[in-house]
Order: sequence, then structure tokens, then C-alpha cells
Amino acid sequence: METIVTRIKQLISNNGFTTSSFAAKIDVDRGALTHVLSGRNKPSLAIIKAIVDSFDTVSFDWLIYGDNSRKETAIELNFETQKTSTNVSSQAPSTDLVEKSTANMVPSDIKMKASPTPTVTKVILIYSDGSIDVKE
Repeated sequence: METIVTRIKQLISNNGFTTSSFAAKIDVDRGALTHVLSGRNKPSLAIIKAIVDSFDTVSFDWLIYGDNSRKETAIELNFETQKTSTNVSSQAPSTDLVEKSTANMVPSDIKMKASPTPTVTKVILIYSDGSIDVKE
């Protein structure tokens, strides 16, 4: 079974990097990368993100799961979001819409309980000479 470490090693060898040059490319400490490649440590999210950010052709899905099919879906979704976000009105939503959307959030059989206002029951004063005074 192919692992993240296997895919990182594949990325290093396919692009002609040494461990040091790859660590420099992704801006990660060489020792941290060496520990990942040797299996001593698992790759952190910071290392995975650094790899994905450094290579346009590497996706999180491929690096983590070995599956690149989700990258196209993510790109399509991002494109659709960008397309529709330019058409969004800058007006605040109407209060009717807010009231309708929040109406079913809390079941009607749950009643809000008013909490009593807390009162001070005891004050302890500690003086610089070490003496203590308790006020009730």
C-alpha cells in the first residue's frame, strides 16, 4: 500500500531533488523532513501544506490518499464559487429571511431558563505582610 511518505519520496526522485534541496524548496527544516522520510515521524500538516503549496501539480488528495480525482472537483467548485460570488448583492439579508431560517433551530419544547444574578458571598483579603482578612 502506497503511503504519504512513499508519495513524498516519489515526488523527490521524479523531480531530481535531494533531501536537502527538497527541504529548501518547501521551506522545511531538513532534519524534520529526514525524520519523516525515515519513518521516525509522521508528516505534520505543516509539511504536507508546504509540499502542496510548493508544487502546482500536487494536491492534498493525491499526497494524502493517492487520489488526484478530487482536485478537479475542487477546482470546479472553486471556479463556480468565484463565478457566483461576484453576483452576490452587498445588501444585508432581510429580517424575514433571518427569522425564517432561525425559527426551527431550537425545538419549541426547550425553554430558556433565566440564570440568577450571582452575588458575592465571601471576600478574602491578603495583605503584603502575610495577614489575611475574611469578609462574609
